[in-house]
Amino acid sequence: MKITHYILFTILLTCNVCGASAIPIPAKEIGTDLIRQDFEENLKKAEAGDKAAQFYIGNSYSAGIGTPKNYKHAYIWFSLAAAQGHEKAKVKQNDIEKKLTPQQISNAQDLALYKQLAISKQNELKPVISEKSIEGHFITAATEGDLFIVTGKIKNPTAHTISHVKLKGTLLTTGKIKAMDRTVFCGNTIDEANLKKMKITQIEKQLMGKNAIIKPGESSQFMIVFSKLPADLSNFTVTLVDSKKLQKSPIGP
Repeated sequence: MKITHYILFTILLTCNVCGASAIPIPAKEIGTDLIRQDFEENLKKAEAGDKAAQFYIGNSYSAGIGTPKNYKHAYIWFSLAAAQGHEKAKVKQNDIEKKLTPQQISNAQDLALYKQLAISKQNELKPVISEKSIEGHFITAATEGDLFIVTGKIKNPTAHTISHVKLKGTLLTTGKIKAMDRTVFCGNTIDEANLKKMKITQIEKQLMGKNAIIKPGESSQFMIVFSKLPADLSNFTVTLVDSKKLQKSPIGP
């Protein structure tokens, strides 16, 4: 009986030791991680040209919050924000300038110019239609007869979030003659079971309904539906019509 009690006590002790191996992370470390994460998120926005984020990054480098203190980098980001009319950034830029040597200021100004050119070039990029994702097929609907469905994905290669991505699908007949066009907003799709029951006016309204918000590096689906198809349909194309850069930023001026 004593041996049984000893074995049971040993098992319980082992379990308690295993459970205690998950040591809680100190609140200070968690706070540091959040500050670092916040810095990295705002750095992406700053590199996309957001002046409020540029001011935030300048402050971060100036005070060493979320990143090592670096007055030259602070000067660069303050100058970029100031160039866009951020009044507080202009004041901060002048304050930081007093902490730098003439050579450091000259070097920082050159780097700021290169950074601004890189931001401008990045902002010229447009959403890209993934050709490999594009598919076209026919279905027969109870209300509209034969429908031709085009689906695919569009990717956002820019450094900023976009929305209102408008696409145009075009049907071509023999001899590459344009037969009809349809315009939709990216992010709207309808399952085939509903397509077969809906009228074309309802379909077109739903495909123009919402505007997908696509973050940098992410993709969104699209769907284009054609009815009253030409008899000699031979091919189709999908082209980008328009997109908008989201200007809203959660960071105050």
